[in-house]
Amino acid sequence: MYDLSAANQSKITAELKPGESVSWSDQPDPSAYAKGSIITTLFFIPFTAFALFWMASAADFKIPDLSKGGGSLFPLFGLPFLLVGLWGFFQPFRMKKNAASVIYVITNKRVIIIQGNRSISYQSFYPDQLKNIARTQNADNMGNVYFSNESYTDSDGNSSMKKIGFVGIANVQHVEQLIRKLAGEQT
Repeated sequence: MYDLSAANQSKITAELKPGESVSWSDQPDPSAYAKGSIITTLFFIPFTAFALFWMASAADFKIPDLSKGGGSLFPLFGLPFLLVGLWGFFQPFRMKKNAASVIYVITNKRVIIIQGNRSISYQSFYPDQLKNIARTQNADNMGNVYFSNESYTDSDGNSSMKKIGFVGIANVQHVEQLIRKLAGEQT
């Protein structure tokens, strides 16, 4: 099972069914895993800056002196926006940290995505569910393999599709071939 920690290997072993063997397992590269959230961060930079500017201008660009009973609490109405902005701004750092709790597995019977440390979720995809297999690859052979889609409805009621797969993995072409073989496709 490659270079996975004993704890991660035990998560895999606990999920295997009788007669099931691991063909490949690995974890995402933290930087590559977080790469997709950088676009979100670009939105939150001006969002956070505007929240800070609004709070400063609402306070007349002075730190309010609340000890004398004067000063306005009005600038504090911008605090929730500032917190949301900071949350979004630090998303790539959280994603990078979360990559350590993600394990990708290909067995002789299915593809598994394991996530979490305290509360562990297991997502299995059997050969008949492996559809529209697609690969994105960088020059260093690092990339993503997508093998399923999940539809969801956003807050506006619009339907959207989310790609599901292995994100930020090394030797991505080899992994794609293993998934295609499991799906019964000719490689």
